[in-house]
Amino acid sequence: MQKILFSFILVLAFNQAFGQLANYNISEYLYPDVSRTVFSILPDLNYENDKFYSDTKSSRLDLSTGAYFNKLLNSRKKQAETAFRLTGIFTSILEDEVKIITLI
Repeated sequence: MQKILFSFILVLAFNQAFGQLANYNISEYLYPDVSRTVFSILPDLNYENDKFYSDTKSSRLDLSTGAYFNKLLNSRKKQAETAFRLTGIFTSILEDEVKIITLI
């Protein structure tokens, strides 16, 4: 069993050592210059108005917005990535109990 395991490891090491190409042209792998700019504004509005079985009323207002800027530059002289994110969130929750009056 040890001979089989040693032979298997030797074959794997031999294949790993000679697994790369000896001659390749690096100019085939160069990409053109890239410059990309992205700007996004993402608004979100959510309103809920609930009345539960326990006679509790609940209102919730969520308002959020976000701005996102990203610039990617890739050239032979310079590689850079600039990112900027701004997020604002406003939440308002209003809960009140309704009192039940029972007359007997």
